[in-house]
This record gives sequence, structure tokens and C-alpha cells, in this order.
Amino acid sequence: MEAGKVNLAVDAYNKAIEKCILGSKQEGVILLLRASAYSKQAQSHQEALQEILQDWRLPDPKDIRFLLSEALLGGPERTGLASSILNKLQSDGKRQQAELRKIQYRHGLYQYALLHATQDALRATELLPSYSATWLRAGELLSQLWKLKESKQYYDKALSLDPTLASSLETAFGDLKRRQYLLEQAKATKDWPDDSLRLALDVAG
Repeated sequence: MEAGKVNLAVDAYNKAIEKCILGSKQEGVILLLRASAYSKQAQSHQEALQEILQDWRLPDPKDIRFLLSEALLGGPERTGLASSILNKLQSDGKRQQAELRKIQYRHGLYQYALLHATQDALRATELLPSYSATWLRAGELLSQLWKLKESKQYYDKALSLDPTLASSLETAFGDLKRRQYLLEQAKATKDWPDDSLRLALDVAG
């Protein structure tokens, strides 16, 4: 992990879990460490996703309609221009589809890593119930999964175990309110399919 070789770290934690006593505190510690590794993976995939989206621009339908109308209304001498515009739109459409597949693939990798991190953190809270760091990590990951109510419950548990976390958790609680606002705004947009909505939230969050 310290060398930035996260995939190798995950493999090492997998082997460590195979050799430890299941249900032990040792397993809880390893799961917490593996949750951190999966979280790093998720962060890396999210950053790559945002880079792809920065270069991805959909054409404005108003611009397309204007260009076509100008070309078609110009008479027979401009029909060649209309044909060129249509050909370009078709070519651009294929590129957009290819870019969309890249976005969906990267988003899938992000969700996969984040889910594994959350599963490990939640299991760690069962094996290390008096260790505030496990509840804190679970709360962070649940927030990233947009499980905001559950996230607050885990933050509250961490705070009850370690009152010194109060000042640092103020930021986390503020972030939960921000994410709740984003979630409510997104849900109000009923025209979006669920997968597109989740992608938009994960990028915005």
C-alpha cells in the first residue's frame, strides 16, 4: 500500500485472510486494511472517470437543427452540405457511443471496488465492535454509496466510542447534508434512468 501497488496489496490481504482464524480480531484488522485498499482502487477509478468526462461533450441539439435547416433551406446547391453534416453526425455518434462504453466500464470498476470496500468495513465493525476506526471507515464508505442515513448511524457509533472525533466529524456531517441535497435534486429529475442517475451522483459527489 505504501508503495502505491494497491492491486498487490489486495492480493496480499486476501492471502492473509486465508491464513488467519475466521471470526477473530485479526481478521477484522485485515478486513479494515483491505477496505482501505479497495477504497484506494475506487478513488483511482473515480479520478479516471472524471478525466474521461472532461473530454466528453455531447453536441447541442439546437446547433444541429440550425445547421441542418440552414443547409436544407439553401436550395439544391447546398444539399451536399446537408449530406456532409449528416455523415459527420453519424460518425460523431459512433465516437460518442464508444466513449459512453468507456465511461460505463470505468464507472462499473469504481462501483465494484467501492462495494468490496464497504463489505469489508461492515464486517470489520462486527469483529472489532469497540474500535471506532472501523465504524468511521464504514460511515465514510456508506456515504460514498449514497446510503446517507446508514452512514450517519455509523458515524454516530464511532463518535460514541471516541468523543474526540467530534471536531473531525463536523466536516463529515456537513458532507452528508451536501450529498443529501444532491440526492434529492437528482431524484427530482425523474426522466433519468437509474444507471445514469447513479453515474451523475458519483461524479458530482
